[in-house]
Amino acid sequence: MSLNRISESEQLEALLGDPYAQEGRLGYALSHEYDEAERFPEAHIDTLRELGCFAHFVPERLGGKLAEFEQLALICRVIARRDLTTAIAFGQTLLGALPVWLAGNAQQQASLQQQMQEGGLGCLALTEKAHGSDIFATEVQARQVGDQLYLNGSKWLINNGSRGVSATVLAKRSQPSGTSELCLLYLQKAQMDKRHWQPLAKIRTHGIRGADISGLEFTECKVAADSLLSGGEPALFTVIKGLQISRILCAGFSLGALDTLFRLTLGFSRERVLYARTVLEIPAVRANLAQCYSRTLMADLLTQVGSRAISHLPSQLSLYSAIVKYQVPTEAEQLCQQLSVTLGARHYLRDAYQFGMFQKFMRDNQVVSLFDGSTQINLGLIASQLNALSAGLLARQAAPAGMSHLQQVIPLFQVQARCAGFPEQSQLALNNGGQDAIMAAFLELLAEPARLRCCAETLPLVTKLHVGLLQLLREIQALAQPPATPINSACYMDLAKRYVQYFSGACAVLAWHCNDETQAQEFAGFALLQEYLRYLLDVPVSPACAARHSEIVEMAVAKVDQRQLLSLNRVQIS
Repeated sequence: MSLNRISESEQLEALLGDPYAQEGRLGYALSHEYDEAERFPEAHIDTLRELGCFAHFVPERLGGKLAEFEQLALICRVIARRDLTTAIAFGQTLLGALPVWLAGNAQQQASLQQQMQEGGLGCLALTEKAHGSDIFATEVQARQVGDQLYLNGSKWLINNGSRGVSATVLAKRSQPSGTSELCLLYLQKAQMDKRHWQPLAKIRTHGIRGADISGLEFTECKVAADSLLSGGEPALFTVIKGLQISRILCAGFSLGALDTLFRLTLGFSRERVLYARTVLEIPAVRANLAQCYSRTLMADLLTQVGSRAISHLPSQLSLYSAIVKYQVPTEAEQLCQQLSVTLGARHYLRDAYQFGMFQKFMRDNQVVSLFDGSTQINLGLIASQLNALSAGLLARQAAPAGMSHLQQVIPLFQVQARCAGFPEQSQLALNNGGQDAIMAAFLELLAEPARLRCCAETLPLVTKLHVGLLQLLREIQALAQPPATPINSACYMDLAKRYVQYFSGACAVLAWHCNDETQAQEFAGFALLQEYLRYLLDVPVSPACAARHSEIVEMAVAKVDQRQLLSLNRVQIS
């Protein structure tokens, strides 16, 4: 990421202050108070308005600050490490905005830009109580009469449903001819007759208790026909393409939660004395924290790669967005559980230990895997492309001459590289067409192992990853042969999980190949890479691992003591 963008995020950190300080903005004490009372964090949102944070949702070409999506993910992470309820309410506004940036006309975009300038919350109203994620079954009707549309029906489980000043609504548009099609409408609530629409009551939730999870109900609600988003493509395509962007940015929420949870656990391990030594000195604890830290940094890497791909490889986001949205929140949930083992009973306390932040973040983080397409939906998106992906990758493996995928993907991996620009609707695609430049680059690199920046201890793990990937691709091709196995079968879902596993490992190898200590200190050695590949490939822990665990824990301690974000980017925090 460009250094000036990191500097902007550091400035936001400084303005928000130490989250443990009573006088700090977006502090843990007030977040805990809001959560216990199930109250919306209005003061936190006011702070983000005051600091101009909503300008980061507006593309630079339209006068905003959104240039590098990696920076937006970092800003969401800075907020999320303090309070996920606030971060998700803030981020939901971008979700409602994306269809307008992609398919809106100049007037609609200008109206939305004004809303962002004023810090107005927004939402994307897709789901309905009877249909959930099955948006093809949408029942909210937009009946056209002349130049007017009349909305009827309810949208349910909508974040910012009540508090949003605008809503981007998916409906089924009925025409006089009797035909109907899905449509998207950008609605400003102030312009709608309050007698014909109403917010639904807040729904109580397990996590993000203070969030405005509610809905909208329309009864013959008249809206102008110019509320329609056209963009030259079906509304469903606009929804899908917008979600390809938002799914990647969701990773910032999970990384923010992980940052706080890891710090809490490491702090406890360093301070707590058991059996005449600190908890951190117990070998099993060090092994646990070393694995958690390596996986956290690899989740950070995957988010970096995905957010840069929005600008650099937008045509391949149908795959990359699903991988990031599946992998990072899932990893975060698993790491929460793993860290809670070290923290022990304190992870379960609501107020006696560090404001009860661990249990709050643990609960709140569970929601990230549910929105913008659930874990199962993202696995399904990956599974649907496996046949084409495996055929293409195996063909390139058989005839590697002339390939240049490695050069193509280097900007995704070099820590200090910059990938900027908001993609046009036409640059985004509904599927990858069998293309995966990152996996192709990994195979290209392994075709000549001598080129690989590696060490003797790491090479066997990289080789094992390479062999396992090729075996997986052949298994996928075998299932595609007559009689072909259904794409939605349990077999394909399992193959999709394994593809993500190897993709994550390939990203780690490419990162170490493309960087050295001049890019980030973590690349000075191979301990983090070795530990992550050992975990991914289920290689048993050996006595020789103890030294590596100590080295990794020392890296984590240094990062925390130097008040840096748990990231490959060097970001100072309060």
